[in-house]
Amino acid sequence: MLMDIMLFVVFLYNLPFSLFLFYCTVFLPRTKFCLDCFLLEQTKEVPGIILQSTTSFAEKCADLSEDEIKKLMIDHIKCLMPELPDPAFVKAFHWTYSMLTEPYVDTPGCVVIHDYPCLISGGDSYTESSFNGCITSAVIIVEELLKKVKFLKGHHHGRRRSS
Repeated sequence: MLMDIMLFVVFLYNLPFSLFLFYCTVFLPRTKFCLDCFLLEQTKEVPGIILQSTTSFAEKCADLSEDEIKKLMIDHIKCLMPELPDPAFVKAFHWTYSMLTEPYVDTPGCVVIHDYPCLISGGDSYTESSFNGCITSAVIIVEELLKKVKFLKGHHHGRRRSS
């Protein structure tokens, strides 16, 4: 059975990098993580990190308890970012069917399901199963939307009449 493990980790301390909007995904041998911090101008918002394992990591850790897996993942990220404080809250999510096993035929980036109203399906299953695949699909979706908008602008409401 394919499975990912995702941890949502919340820190109670103001971190140096939490002074600006920062969103990235880094690929690691065993896990990837997404750092999502908000501008903390006198708010009570706290930064959070989402750690997502690879399928192979989850398979290797299948016999471990949830607490052991949490510790492994947090220890790994602390090796990369030792200045991170201890988390105040950690929640684990098990994604049983989250990994792409067979991409869409010819990996087009997206599929236009309906022209009007415009309905487009996209995601890494239409490219490759990675963060880059998600970005590639998003760019292709925007290109498709722009084509539809240009087409509609050219054919919408006819042309203005001159008096």
